[in-house]
Amino acid sequence: LCLTGARLTGQECVDLGICTHYIPSSQIPYVIEQLATVTDDASPEAISEILSEAQPEREENVPVSPVLANAELISSLFKGSTVEQIVRNLEKNGSPFAESCLKMLRAASPTSLKVTLRQLQLSKNQTLEQTLRRDYTLANNFVQTTSTDFYEGVRAQVIDKTKDPKWNPATLAEVTEAMVDSFFVPNEEKPLEFLHVTLPAEVADDIETHAKDHLWGNLFVQAEKKAQPNENQEKTSESSDAQTSTKAQ
Repeated sequence: LCLTGARLTGQECVDLGICTHYIPSSQIPYVIEQLATVTDDASPEAISEILSEAQPEREENVPVSPVLANAELISSLFKGSTVEQIVRNLEKNGSPFAESCLKMLRAASPTSLKVTLRQLQLSKNQTLEQTLRRDYTLANNFVQTTSTDFYEGVRAQVIDKTKDPKWNPATLAEVTEAMVDSFFVPNEEKPLEFLHVTLPAEVADDIETHAKDHLWGNLFVQAEKKAQPNENQEKTSESSDAQTSTKAQ
């Protein structure tokens, strides 16, 4: 998805476990109205029931989405360690699905493809906070470095609508490792700061219980636990503050 820019439907997001419910726009007013009647002590199941009522039933004889239908193929073709290897995998496969992916890759910025794959590889075993910090660094560098691909893409797609971006460099072979490295250098003048909000223990536990089967839920819980101060550290800090206050008096 990151390399090709392919999009998922609401139902596909549910099927892939990215979200728990898919609510059509027409049902949103109903959901808001029902949620407004929920009391503070309502269980997660009560909320889920409201969302489920608004979620459309899966229609019969609906074709399986390309992403789900080709899940095994995607895992095989996109497991290359470089963009060039992925391209070779797709060319060798030659299926209609592979050809459609090749078409999207060949239309994309070679620099963006290599930077994106590097980001995916680095983020695989890192925390949500680490990944968001690097995303922020990449976003800053794409608009502030000597690379003009971001602006060229906006020009060709949005402003002139010519659909003919002139990427620089124009090929994957011309994008060096040093060029890719430069996008991952943080801007010390504009660091990303996080606002850590500590949830009540019972709320955090409830989230962990009901989100354990969902990737994003787990990430949220991990970030929340990391943000919560250690009880012993708090006591030590309070004791230290009290001693400092006594000495000052």
